[in-house]
Amino acid sequence: MKRKAAEKDGNLYYVRRSLVFLDILRGRNRAAGEKLKELVSEDIDDLEKARFLAVAAFFHYRLGELKPALQACNQGLMLLRGGLSSDAPHDELVWLKGLIELDSRNMAGAKAELAQLRKMLDANSITAMNYKPAYKHYLHLLARISAEEGKKDEALLATKDLEWVKDKFGYWSTLYDHAFMLDSIGQIFEKLGSLQDAELSYRNALSYNPQFPLAHFHLGRLLLRAGRNREALDELKLFRSEWATADANAPEIVAAGQMLNPSK
Repeated sequence: MKRKAAEKDGNLYYVRRSLVFLDILRGRNRAAGEKLKELVSEDIDDLEKARFLAVAAFFHYRLGELKPALQACNQGLMLLRGGLSSDAPHDELVWLKGLIELDSRNMAGAKAELAQLRKMLDANSITAMNYKPAYKHYLHLLARISAEEGKKDEALLATKDLEWVKDKFGYWSTLYDHAFMLDSIGQIFEKLGSLQDAELSYRNALSYNPQFPLAHFHLGRLLLRAGRNREALDELKLFRSEWATADANAPEIVAAGQMLNPSK
């Protein structure tokens, strides 16, 4: 349906973004990369290019390619002149940059981006009751940073606040919806050692979207670590089924294969 929409109107940026996200969510990284190269090289206005650079940042970040991910964030933010804004893709780029800095072990850099998100919330009176996506981005990054620092209480509080607004995660039809965020919360719980909460988050993500592949992968990995092998294999097989068209070298496909066939 997205392809049909793009054929009817090739100027719908959100459709073109969605097509890349769908490739990413199915492990088709080669196809996603080719689409992104075309999108960011087009002669388009700065705002639209920044939107595509935000997708490029996420694409590289997921693959562990932190340097090009950070470059995409910085390039996108440079295109968004006019000061601090809570509108997309400004908040998205700041959030992604914070995650990239965190995974690059630059805690000061991650906290600087968190402070930028906090300014967005304060300047625009954004709260759970006056919601915009900058709110979930702030809480998610706060939870990630707190978990990394071993501040369990602060991390748990941020995840609870995220869960409180879970019905709003799909706002603006972005990839970072209900299933994505609940799956991400599950990974934070794993970092904190709260494995029962992590399992519940993954299952809640799948209750919302039974076809969200990464939640199957993360749940299967968690169950395997807990010694619940039969349940784990069922989840990993579901994941492999959902990713039947994925690249053979997609990191999750490789990892799932190793978990399903540890002797190889």
